[in-house]
Amino acid sequence: MILAKNAYAKFGLTLPPQSVNGTSTNGTAIDTAGASAYTALFILGATTATMDGVKLQESDDNSTWVDITGAAFTAPTDTDDNKMWACFVEKSGARQRYVRVVSDPGAAATLFAAVIILECLEQSPNTATEAGLAERKFIPAN
Repeated sequence: MILAKNAYAKFGLTLPPQSVNGTSTNGTAIDTAGASAYTALFILGATTATMDGVKLQESDDNSTWVDITGAAFTAPTDTDDNKMWACFVEKSGARQRYVRVVSDPGAAATLFAAVIILECLEQSPNTATEAGLAERKFIPAN
């Protein structure tokens, strides 16, 4: 059975779906050890204000954070409801171990979530839980 390349990915919910309002929100740190690439997926729901920004940060120690150069997005506006943004990161060179999303919402309610998808893993997760999921399915080709 041949499965999609990302069937063996790991998923980290760095910012669970929530309503953010006027306060910078730091996502949960995701440990990227064992992955040679990752994708950050930013998901915007309903919004009533232009955001000040969305960016990725990284850390070696899960304590001191720095912005990842080139990983900041143009601020979503109040007309960007239900859109997604993706940032593809190759984890080589000086990339640090931990990553998180930081959102700076505008002054009104904004529904927002972010997921980090760890790819090109050294070791495939054996269970849905190890993959960061509640459940996973593998569907072979017809």
